[in-house]
Amino acid sequence: MRSTAALAIGIAALALALAAPAAAATYVMMTDEDLVDQAPLIGLVSVIRTDPVRDQAATDYLVQLVRPLKGNVPGEMVVRVLGGVGPDGARLTIPGAPEFQVGQRAILFLKDRDDGMFGIVQWMLGAFHEVREAGRSLAVRDLSQARELSPPDRGQRRPDRPRNFDRFADWLSDRAQGLFREKDYEADVVGASPAISAPYTLLGKARWFTFDDDGTATWVTRPTGQSGMTGGGFKQFQQALAAWDGDPSTVINYAYGGTSGTNGDLRAMDGVNMIQFDDPNDYISGSFDCSRGGVLAMGGWWSLDSGTFGGQTFGRIVEGDIVTQDGSGCFLSGHGGADGAEVFTHELGHTLGLGHSCGDAASGACDTADKDNGPCARSLTGTAVAPSSPRTTAPASSPSIRGL
Repeated sequence: MRSTAALAIGIAALALALAAPAAAATYVMMTDEDLVDQAPLIGLVSVIRTDPVRDQAATDYLVQLVRPLKGNVPGEMVVRVLGGVGPDGARLTIPGAPEFQVGQRAILFLKDRDDGMFGIVQWMLGAFHEVREAGRSLAVRDLSQARELSPPDRGQRRPDRPRNFDRFADWLSDRAQGLFREKDYEADVVGASPAISAPYTLLGKARWFTFDDDGTATWVTRPTGQSGMTGGGFKQFQQALAAWDGDPSTVINYAYGGTSGTNGDLRAMDGVNMIQFDDPNDYISGSFDCSRGGVLAMGGWWSLDSGTFGGQTFGRIVEGDIVTQDGSGCFLSGHGGADGAEVFTHELGHTLGLGHSCGDAASGACDTADKDNGPCARSLTGTAVAPSSPRTTAPASSPSIRGL
């Protein structure tokens, strides 16, 4: 039986996780200077072709170099991004994964991989898309499905601003060559801030049908645990599971199954719900640094075929996976491990296919609870129960997952 103390701590972490817009990856913002210094390669590229990878759940983007900005960038290269349909037909969805269109230009911070492909350093933080707005060419990151966590000593950060595309490229090239100068590329926003994608309510419209029949999704951890966290983070992950499992207003049934020595390879579905600590397979290029920031963790799900619920069609989630970035233990260990419990709770929420579209600069305040949160609630409980008044932060006690 779950201890009252553990459940209370887990619910507190859940309240923290629900206090900001839900998204699939968590990060601490890096300065442009730190991002340049960490990336071995930077290139202004044009996307030529996009291809699914035949033997793994990933997408390849063949890009042509328009202008090298740092390092010996090849004239053509394949940038591989995790997510897609695997060899067994199962689809891996990782909201927040960078996506590109053929013909689009982008500025990419890159690292060469062991398989001959290239990875994007710091996931969505290292991908700047060219967006045309009011006759201007802007470099814009798609952070719509990612959540920023700001350490207390950094204070409140302003939203990520668009950059003048060509001036940003010039500045990056200068920085890479050792010419450190003032930034001259930040663009004024005309009207609404340019965006890559529209606000969302459900991150991919998928759900666990097994919960409807009182089924359980059992999670395991790698035996090594999370480096930098006292006790390896096992306690905090169990608190996060208890937070989701312990709310009587939903049918969610997450359980802890101990440790497992399985590899947890995300390139193909293995039937194991697992959190992988310290990114052992280098899915997130780069490393987290508490003095500089970076991606902390990402979460996603595997789906096979589809089902109908409440008159809507959903992908059938059959597996969830979470990966924490190497080096992230310095952040996750904060406040006696409570910061880790918050991040784990947050990422588990996205293995449910869950998100909401309020509370951030892009989608506005949480003042339309029925419209924005109802679809998410129905996907979990079958009942659209919204808060009695607009909610911008989660309550400190008795949180309801239905109000997402």
